[in-house]
Amino acid sequence: MAKFGVCVFEDRGYRGFLPLSYSRAVFELRCGMLSLWEKTFREYGDVSFYFAARPYLAEVLSERLPFPVNRLQDFDGDGMLFVNGRLLSPPGLAQLVPVEGKSCSFFADGELLACRLEAGGLMRQAARPGFFLSPDAAQSLAAGLPRTDVVATLLTYTWELVNNNPGQIGTDFERSRQGGKIEGDVDERAVVYNARAVHVGQGASIDAGVVLDARGGPIFLGANVKVHSPSRVEGPCVVSEDTLLVGGRYTGGCTFGPCCRIGGEVEQSIFQGHSNKYHEGFVGHSYVGEWVNLGALTTTSDLKNTYGSVSVIVDGRAVGTNLMKVGSLVGDFTKTGIGTLLDTGAVLGFSANVFGGKGVLPKDVPCFVWGDGESFETYIPQRAVATARVMMERRGTEMSPALERLMMRVFEATEEDRRRVL
Repeated sequence: MAKFGVCVFEDRGYRGFLPLSYSRAVFELRCGMLSLWEKTFREYGDVSFYFAARPYLAEVLSERLPFPVNRLQDFDGDGMLFVNGRLLSPPGLAQLVPVEGKSCSFFADGELLACRLEAGGLMRQAARPGFFLSPDAAQSLAAGLPRTDVVATLLTYTWELVNNNPGQIGTDFERSRQGGKIEGDVDERAVVYNARAVHVGQGASIDAGVVLDARGGPIFLGANVKVHSPSRVEGPCVVSEDTLLVGGRYTGGCTFGPCCRIGGEVEQSIFQGHSNKYHEGFVGHSYVGEWVNLGALTTTSDLKNTYGSVSVIVDGRAVGTNLMKVGSLVGDFTKTGIGTLLDTGAVLGFSANVFGGKGVLPKDVPCFVWGDGESFETYIPQRAVATARVMMERRGTEMSPALERLMMRVFEATEEDRRRVL
C-alpha cells in the first residue's frame, strides 16, 4: 500500500508577517479557532506530517510543535504533498488538492499553493531545509510538473488574518460540532443569548452578571477559561484554554490564545497566547504576539480621522491595506507602559519596551528598542532575555536555551532596522 505524507512549508512570503514571523513560522499564526497549520492538518487526517521552516527557527519549533521540523530525510514513503504554510485552508482541501497521485503542482493567483512529489530526485531536492525559501523554488517546480490552478486564499500580510478572523471562527466552530455543549460552570445569573452557538469547556467558569451574546456568531470558551463579571462577550469569539477575561467588552471577531489575561475593550483582534492586557484601554483590529504585556490604558487607534485606507510599514516599506480599520501589529515579548498610545496601523517589533505619556508613538517601532517615542535606545538583549525569563516564570514556564538563542538571533538580524531610529 502506498504511503504518502504532508509537509507544511514556509516560503519567502513570511516577510509579509513581520514582526510576528521573526520568532515563529507563518503557519503557527492563528486565524479563527486554530493556527494555519492546524487547519491544514485537520483536512488530511491520518498521514505522516512534517514541517519545513527557516533553519534558525527549527530548534524552537521542534520544542513547541508535535511533528518533525526540517526532518524530511526521515520520511521513507512513496510521495509527499507540500502545502504552503500561508494557506487559509478551506473545508474540502483534501479533495481540491489530493495527497495521493502523480507529481504535479497547484497554484492560486500565480503563487505556489502546493506540490505533490513522488519519491525520487525532485522530492529529495524539495526536502532540503530552506528549499522553498529560495526565490526561484516555485518556478523550478512548475517548470517540470503538470500545473493545476485552484481557487484558494494564500495570505500575504498579518492584517489579513485579523480581517478573516470572524468568518474563520464561524467555519471552525461549525466544523468542531461543539455548539450548545456546556461542560463547565455557568452561573444561573449569567445571561446567554443563542445558547446553541455557545461552547463552554471543562473546568471553565462563568460568573454571575456575565453576558455571552452569540446572536452575531458563535462563542467558544476552552478548558479552564474564567470569565469574571462584568464582562460582555460578543460572538464570533474564541477564548482558548486557561485564559482569564477579567471584566470588559469583547466585540465580535476576537481570538484569544491560551493563557492570556484580558480586560478593558477589545474588538476583532487576535492574541497569539500568554499575553496580558489586564487593565482598561482599547485594542481593535490588531494582532498581538506571545508574551506581550500591554500596560494600563494602552490604546490602539484602528480608524483614521479621514476614514481613509490605512497603510502599514512592513519589512521597511509602506504597504496600503485597502482597509478602513487596521490597529496594531505587536511582536513577541514586547511591553508597553501605562498610557501608551498607538497610531492607526502601528507596528511594534520583537522585544521592544516602550512607554507613553508624551503623545502617540511612531508608527514603526523596531525590534529591541527602549524609549518613549521622542528618543529610543537599544534594549540590551541580555536585559530583554532576563525580563522575558521572569515573565515566563510567573506563568510557570521555563525559558529554554533554544528560545534564548533565538532571541539573540533576532537581535542580530534586526540591527539595521534599529539604526534608522537610534
